[in-house]
Amino acid sequence: VAVAGSGQGRIFRNDGEKVRELAAASVFLQALAVSRDGTLAAGAGDDGVLRLWDPATGEQRLGLPPE
Repeated sequence: VAVAGSGQGRIFRNDGEKVRELAAASVFLQALAVSRDGTLAAGAGDDGVLRLWDPATGEQRLGLPPE
């Protein structure tokens, strides 16, 4: 996985081929990770919101603001 200052997350294969783009966040993303089983991607941005995506579709599932 990779993130960009544009708020865009991307998923790649081991050979570098892009599989899909995740629904863009409206802020600079600082981190992105995928669960071991590949069913969930989680990322955090400058706004402190934890975002969850479905890697199979690229759609955002949830955004949790900091408490």
